Amino acid sequence: MKNKTHFFEKILMFLLAVGLLSSCATSKNAANSPVGTWDYMVKDTPYGDIEGQLIISQENGDYLGELRSGMGNTTLDDFSIEGDSFSANARLQGTSLKLAGMIEGDNLKGTIDAGSNGTFPITGSRVN
Repeated sequence: MKNKTHFFEKILMFLLAVGLLSSCATSKNAANSPVGTWDYMVKDTPYGDIEGQLIISQENGDYLGELRSGMGNTTLDDFSIEGDSFSANARLQGTSLKLAGMIEGDNLKGTIDAGSNGTFPITGSRVN
């Protein structure tokens, strides 16, 4: 009887350890998720510095994005997030934009290529 009890205690401890480890992994993945609202600034454009928000959501495993600013709102096309890297295309006021950069925790940095208008640095931080 004592061996049976000891066996069940080991199984219980194993199950508790597995549960604890899986909950830690889930918390880390949620914390690293890019989903949320990000305040951003694009520096040194022909229109001056542009501030706005990047809204990232996830639907059926795909990331969706929208850029909002005083210059207008636009949906991100071909939006891809792989690891810490992101890329997307968009059109705003008739200009094609190519975004590329890195998300590091609650910060993002990268560039926006606006074709003949130039390439500009973008930085941002997560609001929520």
